[in-house]
Amino acid sequence: MRRGYWARSACAYTLPLVRVAVDTSVVDRTVGGPATYTRELVAALRRVAPEVDYLEFRHRSLIGRASAARRRLDGAQRELWWLPRRLARLAVRQRADVLHGPSQSIPVAANLPLVVTMYDMYIERDPAAFPRWQVALSNRYQGRMLSRADAVIAISEFTKQELLRCFPKLPAGKITVTHLGVSPDFRPLDPREVAERLARYRVRRPYLLSVCTLEPRKNLRRLVSAFARVADAMPHDLVLVGEAGRETDGLLEHIRALGLADRVTITGPVPGEELPWLYNAASMFVYVPLYEGFGLPPLEAMACGTPVVTSRGSALDETAGSAAVRVDALDTQAIADAIRLVAQDEAVARDLSARGSAWAQRFSWDRCAHETLSVYRSAIAAWHGRVA
Repeated sequence: MRRGYWARSACAYTLPLVRVAVDTSVVDRTVGGPATYTRELVAALRRVAPEVDYLEFRHRSLIGRASAARRRLDGAQRELWWLPRRLARLAVRQRADVLHGPSQSIPVAANLPLVVTMYDMYIERDPAAFPRWQVALSNRYQGRMLSRADAVIAISEFTKQELLRCFPKLPAGKITVTHLGVSPDFRPLDPREVAERLARYRVRRPYLLSVCTLEPRKNLRRLVSAFARVADAMPHDLVLVGEAGRETDGLLEHIRALGLADRVTITGPVPGEELPWLYNAASMFVYVPLYEGFGLPPLEAMACGTPVVTSRGSALDETAGSAAVRVDALDTQAIADAIRLVAQDEAVARDLSARGSAWAQRFSWDRCAHETLSVYRSAIAAWHGRVA
């Protein structure tokens, strides 16, 4: 029997949660939502349950222990095939009570309870937006992974419903929704310090801000087109912050074609600790993706007191609620009209700022951590119920 003890009640088994293994390799590999979620969740888990031993498995140490043949595998093969297997072996060897894969990946064969976090089902909804090999691997692996998982975390109710739509045999009771949180770093800051920090990015105020990876589903071409329709009537520039993606080259060409090269700034990725300054300095935050599993940037902007314009539909119905101006992401003119409204009506901007600040307080990483600990315990009980 694994470490721990059974305490049989009338309807359930309970084991003490002593050691949690978490795949934190995504923090070393990428920036963006999964990396932010993993980093903030582990920090919050340590705050709210310091008595638990957390084992973090980092990418560099895992690859460093691999054979030369394994190191030659490309990134996708490592992440979807070999790394999960190694994680499982290490977690069992170190006597973990549960293994959590926060990057939408867990081993399909492992002798311990497994929890996986799912962000969205965009690859199922729009496979043409992904390379063929990635779609093929997802088709082969994702259903098996969800079937093997003892518990599934969905980061929004929207993502839960997407999972049930794509995998109708997946029991709804296996899925728990745990919303992401907003770090306390995102808050209104001293305007004088904001101005000093802003100088290093060489952006001019006033400006509109958008923060996202430069990829097609973020709908940046329509955002730039909408900005072009109002640019002559307002002094604002448009600042795009994010890691280069499949949209980058086409977006640059689009900006030049519209004659906006001197009004649109692409900063590239910005360190997380610098983002609050950029949010604070912005006149508004505009985020109009075609599809979103959660949508953390609008909440971060709200927490900084910045008015938000964002899309209707997908998870943003939950994330932004009524605290933002909501638009049809496919309607360029609607996006332009929303930008004009917030830029020109100070009363609307003040109201959005106040409502957004209050709304963002509903989302905290400590709350996410408490809910995740409950999922771990459920997974342990489910696993022992299967193997008993």
